[in-house]
Amino acid sequence: MSNTVSIDLVGVVAATLPKINPKVTYDIMRAHPLMLHCLRGGAFTVEDGGTEMRCAVVLEDSVNTGAIAKFESFSVTPENTLEQARYQGWPKYRFSWTMDQQEVDENSGKSRVIRLAESKQNQALHTFLAGISADLMADGTNLPAKRLDGLETFIEFATDAQQAANARTPGGLSKATYANWRNQYGQMTRFGVDGLDTWNTVYRACSGQGKHPDIAIIDDVVYGFYEKEIAPKQRLFDTQMADYGYENMMFKELPVVYDADNLSGSGKCFFLTTTGQTVKGGISPEMFTLPGLNDAPQNMGDGFGFQLHFLRQSNQKVLRIDAPRKPVNQDAFVVNGYMNPLLACSSLKRQGCTDFGANSVLY
Repeated sequence: MSNTVSIDLVGVVAATLPKINPKVTYDIMRAHPLMLHCLRGGAFTVEDGGTEMRCAVVLEDSVNTGAIAKFESFSVTPENTLEQARYQGWPKYRFSWTMDQQEVDENSGKSRVIRLAESKQNQALHTFLAGISADLMADGTNLPAKRLDGLETFIEFATDAQQAANARTPGGLSKATYANWRNQYGQMTRFGVDGLDTWNTVYRACSGQGKHPDIAIIDDVVYGFYEKEIAPKQRLFDTQMADYGYENMMFKELPVVYDADNLSGSGKCFFLTTTGQTVKGGISPEMFTLPGLNDAPQNMGDGFGFQLHFLRQSNQKVLRIDAPRKPVNQDAFVVNGYMNPLLACSSLKRQGCTDFGANSVLY
């Protein structure tokens, strides 16, 4: 007969230190595909001062062109060559986190398992960036005026005629007045029936002068539909986007990424031009279509669509984090961070979108 040993598990647990992973897992992480794309692709600028952003745009053809015969006289009509899209007022975003001095003392020495201050700041930053990313995808209807204008303040899920009738004025320019200040739009019935045809139509409508949409951000449900259309061995990926953790598939030459946090179930798909894809060899088609006497500005690489702009002083970072401050009569400190981001567009004709209209989101 074997001997049985009884162990007091409660006592063992009480007398034994637990093993704790020193790393913190952020299960509140959200995707920021548009922000990542702009930052990795160079579709952003850092502005040293200024009360607003302005983008010079050409929205109408010149009337002063044509063929003439020998010695034929012709008339010249004065015209305005350029318009300016004006994006007034820099939105200002902030985040804060606090610690009591007792928390600092408790989380020190051999008792410190995680870096509490670093974890609190990272938690605040994740939420901060998630909020900005959500605003980037928003239509602005339910947001305070102090927030930035998102994609749907520029892009309408509406036909050309409907956009003209709606007469919105992104950047201060009227869609009713300028046909070239209206985005492209296509409506699907069922994705398996006419989804890819609609995508193709919108993609071609957004393309011009060697520039094409360079990212598609879509509803995760529609992403699943697209996945069904492409055989596994025929799927191509944007490897850099995948390295950042974003599942994607290529459509023509642009990565298709889903945003489940902001678009899920909506059936919406955005085809966005930011920097625009250029021909290989380092020669931009704009070299031929916009020949200037000054070579310097011809390689600037922006002005083809959506751009993220950040305001800062020349000696500061885009994300400004203040030193810890102690409130009066309190044994604690607070840390504040700030950022001034702004989304501007210099070409709405190169932007496109698709949805299912009044139809259900179905394959």
